[in-house]
Amino acid sequence: MLEDKKLMAINMLIEGKLPKTDIAKACGRSRQWLYDSVINDDESKAKMDRRLQEIQNDGMVRIKSNLSTVIDNIIGIANMEENCKLKFDANVYLANRVYGGITPAKSDIINEDEEKEITSKEELQDELSKYKSINKAV
Repeated sequence: MLEDKKLMAINMLIEGKLPKTDIAKACGRSRQWLYDSVINDDESKAKMDRRLQEIQNDGMVRIKSNLSTVIDNIIGIANMEENCKLKFDANVYLANRVYGGITPAKSDIINEDEEKEITSKEELQDELSKYKSINKAV
């Protein structure tokens, strides 16, 4: 059974808001005690791991119970027109969730400050004709 000071230290370490020296002081102990009795202690590490797993599981339950809202929010961000980077990231995230790890090349990402080249239908037809004639020759 872990003593109260160790449990207090574990809680503060999990919160991650204070430096280790301040955690030790809050427990009325030295920084060395924190390392020896909590951070490097097998029983304390196991307790911290269990607590972190519980937090992660609770988070997953909350996300899953609100999954349709979460997805709607991401889709809403993906459809926003004001911020191209955020829109792009949300769309990539959604595609990755469905198809796996799709990662575009940096050259595929259009910077919103760059001018977009507009190609006419006729130019596209010309390019297609050139491509077809090259394939016929081969």
